[in-house]
Amino acid sequence: MHREHRPPGTLSAIRVVRWASAALVAAMLLRGAPVAAQPRTGAAPASPRGSEAQSQRERAAARFDRGIQLYRAGRYAEAFDTFLEARKLYPSPAFSFNLGRCAERMKDTPSALRYYRQYVRESPYAEDLDQVTERIRSLEQTLATRGVQQVTVLSDPEGATVHVDETPVGITPWTGELAPGVHALKLARSGYEDAVEKLDLPAERAVDVSVRLSQVESEPSTVPAKVEQQPVPAPAAAPRPAESEAAHRSGAKIHVWTWGVLAGSAVALGGAGVYELFRRHSESEIPRHEAQLARLDEYQSMQDYQRNARVLLGIGSVLALVGGGLVLWDLSSGPAPTKAGAEHQARRPSRVVSAQVGCDGLVCGLFMRRRLE
Repeated sequence: MHREHRPPGTLSAIRVVRWASAALVAAMLLRGAPVAAQPRTGAAPASPRGSEAQSQRERAAARFDRGIQLYRAGRYAEAFDTFLEARKLYPSPAFSFNLGRCAERMKDTPSALRYYRQYVRESPYAEDLDQVTERIRSLEQTLATRGVQQVTVLSDPEGATVHVDETPVGITPWTGELAPGVHALKLARSGYEDAVEKLDLPAERAVDVSVRLSQVESEPSTVPAKVEQQPVPAPAAAPRPAESEAAHRSGAKIHVWTWGVLAGSAVALGGAGVYELFRRHSESEIPRHEAQLARLDEYQSMQDYQRNARVLLGIGSVLALVGGGLVLWDLSSGPAPTKAGAEHQARRPSRVVSAQVGCDGLVCGLFMRRRLE
């Protein structure tokens, strides 16, 4: 597990590459405001290839033009949403900077600081780095006067649930404001070990916390040892009367309510499986949302699906055990025998049915065994 605390203005050694679309860059640079000074180089945007990539670049350029018009018209909230849509289509440091400018115009200090810091992380070699860093310092001081400071939690991989002082607050990458001081930080993600950190948040500046998660090592499955039973010698076969033979072939009958309990168990377990699929889908969708509120909504949906899946799993398991017991009861109690059948039953060895919950090889469940006594 790797942790790094660094102020947002610190330069880190990264690989600098040019943008994938010179046409889009030219369009952005020619538009000018609200960008004070656009970066000429930065992190390569994670865009798809082929015709789909070209379509996304064109749509992002159209959103950019619209955002510039809205900004110049003083409609900063609409410009903010438009730049956010463009950034989803074609990630670029320029969009992060413009989002910070819009938020600053709206007097939204936390959002302005968040996107300016994100711009610095995405483009640490920008020509206007000094000016942006100065704006970051000013916004940090504004938050300090309010008694809070900003922190950004990053994880590798993304999509981990962030707990601050044992309270879930969001999904990585997460940015929020906390009171200065020491906080307990925990990151949890399915398939990875929980990461526990101590966050010492200063009052005068924002910090980034980077955590590398470690995958959970697969543990060998523990299978309970089989209990071998000594073979019981079969008694000598005796002639069976015709009536007792017919009674034996009729067998025991499984009642309707037993089938009803088993059907209810199957429905509950199936519903648990469906909710689990919904939960996994929500978990995979969380990192795709750009807005923090959208991430929180998706996270709440994931928790609801998880709770429903667990409730149905518990109900289905209980019904499965009850149904198994009813099956044993029905099998052990057959129809009332006739006189000839009773005499034959007295001469033949009795059948004992036993049940056991456990694992046999790779299969776990309810096992039934029958033996003669």
